[in-house]
Amino acid sequence: MKERDPVSFLKFSDWINKNEHRDKDWIVVGRFQRGRDEDFATFSALIDNEPGKIAGVLKNKKWEVRVAEFGKPYLAPCLESNGVCFYFGTQEVINQVTFETFTIYRDFQGRYPSKIDIIQNFILYYNLYFNSKEKIYVDPQRGASVVKYINDLFVKVKTNYLKDYLRARDLALIRFHDHHRFVPGSLNEILGKEQEKIEVIEEDKALFVSISNAVVSGANGAYQKVIFSRLMGKDIIYP
Repeated sequence: MKERDPVSFLKFSDWINKNEHRDKDWIVVGRFQRGRDEDFATFSALIDNEPGKIAGVLKNKKWEVRVAEFGKPYLAPCLESNGVCFYFGTQEVINQVTFETFTIYRDFQGRYPSKIDIIQNFILYYNLYFNSKEKIYVDPQRGASVVKYINDLFVKVKTNYLKDYLRARDLALIRFHDHHRFVPGSLNEILGKEQEKIEVIEEDKALFVSISNAVVSGANGAYQKVIFSRLMGKDIIYP
């Protein structure tokens, strides 16, 4: 087996070059994975299909929505009157850009396994049937798989169905990313510097990678020097 290049691994070259958001078959809309030396977090929302607004959102490295709260109803003080009001929690307007729920992260206060849900509006639009044995949503008319659960925290949607839905609503889908990778050693030894920053900016994506030295607690409680890499950013799926 070919030995992994630590520099390329830390730069997320393999993941960036995949261009998941351009996949013509399946689009990852939700993913929370933990591995031995990497973890991935991807979350999706609907957004106004306006290039000017999207460009502004891509420039912001931070996520505009809070995964733990977005898409969940709540009670809060009324904005325009006294008292307490019920809010659906399915929309956030930030800097004149409307974000609408598409995936919902559910953690059940830690009592049950966490999972990702897809909004019922999408499920009902295609009248999808959930096959619990195979963990897929199926189009009953065509017999096609439309939503596929790799596991409870990793969900894909068939690209043509997603794009048709976006076209029907004149919206785009934005995917938020926060991925981490770790490699034993020192960045000084492999790159001759203490920090490295990379930006990958295109019309439909803006990704920011930061690599630096760090100290983490190992499995036996001992501290270990590692090189820590973090990718944050967003990409867009247009109708």
